[in-house]
Amino acid sequence: MTDAQNNQMLAKAKHILKDAGLLDVVTLSIEEQPGETSWGTQTVLVGCYEDVYGNSVHTEKLDQNLTALMFTEFFTQRSAWIKAPHSQKADAMDKGIHPAFFTEEYLKVYGNEELIICSKDLDMAMANESENIQ
Repeated sequence: MTDAQNNQMLAKAKHILKDAGLLDVVTLSIEEQPGETSWGTQTVLVGCYEDVYGNSVHTEKLDQNLTALMFTEFFTQRSAWIKAPHSQKADAMDKGIHPAFFTEEYLKVYGNEELIICSKDLDMAMANESENIQ
């Protein structure tokens, strides 16, 4: 992909995360990393956020098969987790709850109604964004 296409992908990903209310807690960038072979580099889209044990990083190789929506699904699926206070994240981890299931397995059982409502709003925003992209 060209630099212009990579920058367009980054801009789209930032737009999706902004609409989801995550852009202030997830940092996005484009970086060069060692390639899958022993020579060369590959360009990747990088997202970083604060987690229970420090920063968590999600990367995807930028190529014609990756879309901004596909990349940001990693973060939007974990929206309530990413926005939750450290104490709730630590408690959920102690209970063996995966971040992707934080809303269903932690908030609905041990409850924080405000984050549950926020998660429902995010689901609606993501459905609308998916329709706009297609």
